[in-house]
Amino acid sequence: MKKELLFSLCFLAGTTLLSAQSNCLMGLHGGVTQSQYIRPDGAHRAFSNREPLFSANVGISLRQDFKEKFYWQTTLQYLQFGQRVVVEDNLMWGSEHDGSGGYVRDPALPHRMEYQQKTDYLTLRAGLGYYLLRTEKFGLGVMPFAEAGFFIKNKDEQRLVYDNGNVDSSSGLDYYGEREFRKVNASAGLALSFQAKVASKFDVFLAPDASYQLLAATVGNGDNSDTRRYFAMGLNAGVFYRL
Repeated sequence: MKKELLFSLCFLAGTTLLSAQSNCLMGLHGGVTQSQYIRPDGAHRAFSNREPLFSANVGISLRQDFKEKFYWQTTLQYLQFGQRVVVEDNLMWGSEHDGSGGYVRDPALPHRMEYQQKTDYLTLRAGLGYYLLRTEKFGLGVMPFAEAGFFIKNKDEQRLVYDNGNVDSSSGLDYYGEREFRKVNASAGLALSFQAKVASKFDVFLAPDASYQLLAATVGNGDNSDTRRYFAMGLNAGVFYRL
């Protein structure tokens, strides 16, 4: 009787453990991020002569499903935020004027001048999600999240762009100035998750998201103050493995 009871308890514990494990997923993803440096008093003022920066990202996630409709997820990822400021999109040079009022475009000269900023972060994200739709094969979830961004480096460039796409690059500090970036910043955002089961242990997923920094990206006071922060939208694709 004792052996049967012990066996039953072991079987129940093992079944419970396997069930819990099947609800725990580890994921790898990669994707693209579109970001823009904006002011909190309104994005429209900052977009006047600015273009978003597109950059690659990569990360690893851990997700735990619970209570059928809910999940929590943590993600560690590398992100690059940035922007392009277009100073002139149709540069004209003196040598391109024929002296009679005509203009002859010279493809050997650059005709676009822009300043580009790239800021690298390692981010740690945590959120609580809810499945809007969940079946045996598919899932659609939405997750508000909080995120801590750890500053790695920043690069400012002045770029002269030729018609064929070649670029002459130099330091952009004359435009951006010397600034100290905040070592740790906080962001809030929202992520969607489209998930499909392709094998007993594997799910593939597509996850668009958007985030906004809650603190100014740089640190400064008085004339050196800068209230701008990054707003970013991303699209990630990856695979989950059921532990």
